[in-house]
Order: sequence, then structure tokens, then C-alpha cells
Amino acid sequence: MSLHHPYNFINDVIKANSYTHYLDLGSGNNKNAKAHGGVSCENKVSVDVEKNSNYKMHFRDFFTLLKTDENIEKEYDCIYRDSGYTYENVKETMYESYDILVENGVIICNFSDPQSQEFQRPIEFSQEEILESENGKVGYRKKDGWGMDKWIGHAWKVLVEMHYDSSILVDVVIIHGDEHDGGIRHGLGIVRKIPQNNNLVNVKKKLYDRFSTDFLSFKYYKEHKNNIMNVVDKDTFFNDYILY
Repeated sequence: MSLHHPYNFINDVIKANSYTHYLDLGSGNNKNAKAHGGVSCENKVSVDVEKNSNYKMHFRDFFTLLKTDENIEKEYDCIYRDSGYTYENVKETMYESYDILVENGVIICNFSDPQSQEFQRPIEFSQEEILESENGKVGYRKKDGWGMDKWIGHAWKVLVEMHYDSSILVDVVIIHGDEHDGGIRHGLGIVRKIPQNNNLVNVKKKLYDRFSTDFLSFKYYKEHKNNIMNVVDKDTFFNDYILY
């Protein structure tokens, strides 16, 4: 069965690394056989505020529960996050996910390679405007003609920060967006937790000194992303990056 993106990709990553503990933050519909329900992993946990999940709650409540409930699995080797794309939400979930990720584990993040500046507008110019008529009926009008369909958030910025953050040991790979693959139109970010004894540790130490705040300007990032980050296509990822 062909799964919805990015679940085919997730299954390939799980299989290649023999992962056994999978966490889905934000898209975890257990009954959807083409999404979370189709993920092949020995232990699966899903978190979503609305869908049919193991934990029907906000991601923030789930991370709080992890710290207080002894019966919940505390560590995962593959995490997919799809739970809000404001800068604050992405940063919170990515760093919380890092804390429960085992060495050699990965966090997979959607919408990591925005195609253009228009997808980066402030969210207040993306939401629908609520209109109340005289008879009390409520209608909606897109503020600028785009609406949420043309806003994908700021995951890219958090991934840059993580890549150059000296307080964590991660390697970040961006699978670039592909117009011909609707599932990764705006790319995927793969955050891998580096083991302490891995050769990449020394590479990362040299990388920290290269960071510039210019990297966090989307215009600058878009022009220089291939020098700022590891940006590859899917085939290159599976050939060169899937295993340590």
C-alpha cells in the first residue's frame, strides 16, 4: 500500500536503522492505514489534539506527562513532528524531542525548505479574518487572498539554529523541496542525534564558529542555504546519510 507522505519515507528510515520506538507528534491517526496506522515499527505512540491517537492532547501536555508518568515510554529512536509551525512551537517541540531521542535516533520535520518568501509571511497575515454580519451569521474572508494554504511556518529557522547549537550534538540534513513530489514540496528536515564517540563530533565543533545571524534571514538563507546546511535530494540522503 502506498502511504501518504512522508510515511513511506518514515518507514524506509525505520527499516534502514532497525528502529523500534516511533513517536508521531501531530499527525497520529491510528486508524489511518495510509498514515500513522501504516508505519511499520515495533512500538508506536501517537499524540494529537483531535485525531484518534494514543494521547489525545496538546504536545506540551504530552511532554509534561512524560516527566510525571512512570508508565509512559521515555525514549524514542524515530520522531515525526507535525504539530504547529510557528517559530515558537517548532522550537519547543524540536528541543523537547531532542531530550527524549536516543543516540543515533532521528527527528523528522515537515516544511523545512520553503519555496519562496510568500510562505514566510507573519501568521497574522495568513489566518482567515472573521466577519460578523448584522443578523449574527459568521463568515470568513482571507485577509490577503492567500490564507493558510500559502503559509508553512518557520521550521527552517529552528533547524539552522539546531545545526549550529553548541549545546546539543546533532547533524541536520535538509531534503530539498521538489515540485514534482507533492509530499515534499517544501522539504523535510532530518535531525540526527550524534553519538559521543562519532567522528562527526569534531566536525561539529568546527562548525559552531561559522554561525552568523544572517543565516536566520530567509532572504539570505534562500540564497546561501547550500553552504549553510546539508541540503540533498532523497536519493543522496539514503545513499550517504541514512546510516552513521
